[in-house]
Amino acid sequence: MLLGVKAWAFGHLLATGMLRDVVLFGAFLLWAVVLFIVSRRRDRRTGMVYPAGTRAGDALVVVVGMAGWIVFAFWLHLWLIGVKPTP
Repeated sequence: MLLGVKAWAFGHLLATGMLRDVVLFGAFLLWAVVLFIVSRRRDRRTGMVYPAGTRAGDALVVVVGMAGWIVFAFWLHLWLIGVKPTP
């Protein structure tokens, strides 16, 4: 999830350059980076080991994520945010 927030915030920082956008998306990017570092330290300290994912689960997440992105980028972004993403 944090990787997704980082990619989203960084993409918006590249696409927009107004101060309000830099403050908003920069804050989200900073939050995701700091939270990732804190979470990794916590996991190392407690010895937490996460099980590996499966290829089927990864494929499902990619397909559902791409479908959600397509729906949001081409239809919902303008309706919800008021800005039409440009290619």
